[in-house]
Amino acid sequence: MTGFAFSIQGRIARIVFNRPDEQNLLSRDLLLALRTIASDLAANPEIQVLTLTAEGTECFSTVF
Repeated sequence: MTGFAFSIQGRIARIVFNRPDEQNLLSRDLLLALRTIASDLAANPEIQVLTLTAEGTECFSTVF
């Protein structure tokens, strides 16, 4: 389980954290995966926007 969904539509990249049962906790593994995605996006001149959203209603995210 990665803890997030990632998609690209046109010039917009989207990351949706999907661990609401754990308040979308940013674990070490999740942060490493996000770092890789960020690096890939930075090298892609087609991407103009990155949105971060989260599932659940209690909070956006917490850190381990």
